Amino acid sequence: MKIKSISIAIMSFVFLSGFFGAGHTTISLTTPSGHTTEGWLYTAKGEKKDVGIVFLHGKRGHPGISHNEEFISNMRSLGYTVIAPLMPWSEKLGYKGTREQSLELIDVAAQSLDTSRVVVVGHSMGGMAVFQYGGKGVNSKVIGLVSVAPGHDPNNAGRLRSHTEDDAARACEMTANGKGKESDDFTEMNAGKTYKIYATAEYYCTHYSVDEYPDSQQNAIDIKTPIFILSGSGDRLTHIYSHEVIFESLPENAKNKFQELDGGHLNVLYKNTDAINQWIESL
Repeated sequence: MKIKSISIAIMSFVFLSGFFGAGHTTISLTTPSGHTTEGWLYTAKGEKKDVGIVFLHGKRGHPGISHNEEFISNMRSLGYTVIAPLMPWSEKLGYKGTREQSLELIDVAAQSLDTSRVVVVGHSMGGMAVFQYGGKGVNSKVIGLVSVAPGHDPNNAGRLRSHTEDDAARACEMTANGKGKESDDFTEMNAGKTYKIYATAEYYCTHYSVDEYPDSQQNAIDIKTPIFILSGSGDRLTHIYSHEVIFESLPENAKNKFQELDGGHLNVLYKNTDAINQWIESL
């Protein structure tokens, strides 16, 4: 997708990210359609690689959660510069922004990096966004995609769909009636538990309606960029979302890889950074 306009403003402060003592610079990222969010920018440690990482966190999360911090710290130690946007599904962002805007945001984040090449890495809900981003076509700087423990797809998770389909219909009706930017209480499901979130109707409609959210297995057919799907042997989502079936749906590409390694849904992300690094270096 060609970027029509990009706004990247570096703010004049640096946050310290706690446990790992790794500071990040916060920048403002604005998509062509006007969605604005924060990007947490982390510099590489030691010898810097000419490949940057766009990291997409999971549902409710943000880059500073411990498993994300550890992953980012590991990748920085390997020489990667990392930009981690607050995605629309972040509780910190207030569940604002459409599914389409989340894909625009990946392009903008990639353009913000000063490396000539970029790999997009997503975890959980971010891992599903990696599939959708690859299916629509990637930024010219992007050489590879990594989807770690992908989760969230109402098409392929019956419990998620059954708990959210009524609210999804209501949110889509609000959006169709010009009330997409209005917020309301909607049902959310995460880690097997249901609860309420206060979200915009357009956010909820585009992420929970099966008419708006792509089927991950069908979407895989359109992914032309090399992709590494990394699943946890102890993660129940590996089978709920049929990660291996998604991999088998990809077009033929010698650089594509599926691997089920040690770890649960969260720690598979940071326990296997060497495997991610090796795959990136093979591109």
